Amino acid sequence: MSNRSLPSILPVAFLVVAGSGLVHAQQMPDVGEQMARMSGTLHVMARECGEATDAELARTKRWQKENHGRFGMDPSSFDRGFDAGEAEAAANWKTLSPAQRQQTCQDVKQQWKDAAQALGASQG
Repeated sequence: MSNRSLPSILPVAFLVVAGSGLVHAQQMPDVGEQMARMSGTLHVMARECGEATDAELARTKRWQKENHGRFGMDPSSFDRGFDAGEAEAAANWKTLSPAQRQQTCQDVKQQWKDAAQALGASQG
């Protein structure tokens, strides 16, 4: 996996989840905040695992925030959800030992690799 694959996949993951039949903003009023929370969590993982620079994450966050409302979600929910996910993930990260952090990064990278392969296979 390249050292820049997580930031590349963050926008893709956002689009896939937001555009899927599983997510309908009208049926789940807080789905935008939930998705933004997931984004905040993923940003912490990408940063802590060395998969993205702060500048790359800032660009990705801006892109995600701009597109948040395009999927029918309340734009004001983005910052609230993102900040909550980021804060929770950062707090959880601090409780991990160095060995747990290394294992977590390996696990997350493998999960993203598996998800990317599955997405590619489903696309034909």
